[in-house]
Amino acid sequence: MIQAMLDFIRINKEWFFSGAGVVAISAIFNFLRNKTKEKDPPTTNQIATRNAVNIQGSGDIAVGSIIVKENSIPTKLAKPIFFIKPSGRTLISGQDPEHRLQIHNRGGDCYNVNLQSDVFSKEFNFPKISRGRHTSITVTTPRGTDAMTIIITALDGNGMEHQQAINGINFRDGYKFY
Repeated sequence: MIQAMLDFIRINKEWFFSGAGVVAISAIFNFLRNKTKEKDPPTTNQIATRNAVNIQGSGDIAVGSIIVKENSIPTKLAKPIFFIKPSGRTLISGQDPEHRLQIHNRGGDCYNVNLQSDVFSKEFNFPKISRGRHTSITVTTPRGTDAMTIIITALDGNGMEHQQAINGINFRDGYKFY
């Protein structure tokens, strides 16, 4: 085999040493070296503080059943999720009732809220309600309003817009939201 290689070089010495042969042989050696070279395994670093965990890594990262790909927040974590709690109401004889509601955010950033019913519509704009925070709104409903739908427009952690509709039914002691 070595003799065959030496014969090949002797017969093709002009081509071999002209530059084209050097490039071709370098390409073959690089190909073989890269094919056998083992790739670096993905790395993951985790830093935990009292209220947060910061996970950084290369490649995909699995957090429980959620897989983070290409540096985007998984939909399960990024999607806005809200709930509404009544925080009080004011009833004054002869006037429409005033309801105080708290919008709690368990997901992406909230930017506006539309309240709609069969008899009224009102929009509230916020600079931002971050995850884990809440804000209060006050709405006066015409007497006899039995139900309302609150439509929350929010951006998820990846910047995609989502809407969530929450229905409320008016009982004797105020609205209940489902």
